[in-house]
Amino acid sequence: SVISGSGNFTNGDASNNSTLFVTGATPFTLSGTLDLVSNPNTVNYSGTVTQTIGAYNYYNLSSSGTGSRTLANSGTIGVKGIFDPGTNAFTVTGSTIDFNGTSPQNIPVLRPATPIAYNNINISGNSTKTLSANVAIGGVLSLNGGIIELADNSLTISNNSATAIQGTFSSSNMIATNGLGYLIKNTASSQQLYPIGSNGYYSPMTLSAVAPTTGTLSVRAVPTAINPSYIKKYWDVTSSTALTSATATFQYDPAELNGALPSISYSPDAGATWQNPPTAGTASYGGNSFT
Repeated sequence: SVISGSGNFTNGDASNNSTLFVTGATPFTLSGTLDLVSNPNTVNYSGTVTQTIGAYNYYNLSSSGTGSRTLANSGTIGVKGIFDPGTNAFTVTGSTIDFNGTSPQNIPVLRPATPIAYNNINISGNSTKTLSANVAIGGVLSLNGGIIELADNSLTISNNSATAIQGTFSSSNMIATNGLGYLIKNTASSQQLYPIGSNGYYSPMTLSAVAPTTGTLSVRAVPTAINPSYIKKYWDVTSSTALTSATATFQYDPAELNGALPSISYSPDAGATWQNPPTAGTASYGGNSFT
C-alpha cells in the first residue's frame, strides 16, 4: 500500500495494535500529518521493490519481503519500540536512527548475512538499549539519555573523529560492558575517551600517546575484582597490533574501591601472568583514578 493524498493519517488506535504493510518505493506522500507513533502499532516495509524508509517517528518499525531497503538520505528515523530490519539488504545514507523508547530496546544488526554499519545512532528515552548482535557505526554515536548495553556483543566505532561518541557521560548515560562485548575503536582515533562502565558505575578509560596508530583497540570494564583486596573492577584492553607505548588512565567509582591500596596489577597476556607493579612505565594515582 501507499499512503498519499491530502489529510491526516494515524496508524492504529489506543485499543488496537495494528500493522501497516507498505509496498511502494516511497510509501508515504501524504500532504497532511502522518502519525506513526502515538498508538502501539507497527509499520512494515514489505515491498518486493527497493523501498526508502522515511525519516519519521515510528512506534515499531520492521522490514520483510524481498526488496532492498534504503534508509532516508537525511533526518531522523525514530523508533520507540521494536526495530526489526529482517533479512533485507540495506543501504545506509546520511540519516540518524534514534532509539527513543522509555522501555528497554534492542539494537539489531543491519543486513545480518553481510552486516553493514549504521550511519548515526542516537540514544534517548532514559532506558537501556541492548545490542542483539555485533554492531558497527560509521558516523556518530550520541548518548542523550540512556545506556547502550553491549552484553556479549561488540560495538565498533569506525569514525576517527574526536567527537565520534558524544554526550554528557555518567552511570545513566554510558556504554555498559557487563558481558563479553567490547567497545572497539581504531587506534588512530582522535577521541581519547572510552565512555564505558559496568555494574551501574561509570568507569571510563582514556588513552593517549599511543604508538603505533594502526589496527584497533578493544576495551571493556569488567565488574569483578581480580583479587579480594583489589577494587571491584578491572579493565580488559586488547590491541590488534603490538603497542610500543601508550598512556592509559582508568577511573572508578568510590563505591568500587573495596579498601584497595594504591597498586597496579598488569597482565600482558590475558591473565596468564601478572606484574605488580608493571615492569615498565610509570604509575600515578588521582582521585578515584590511576594511570
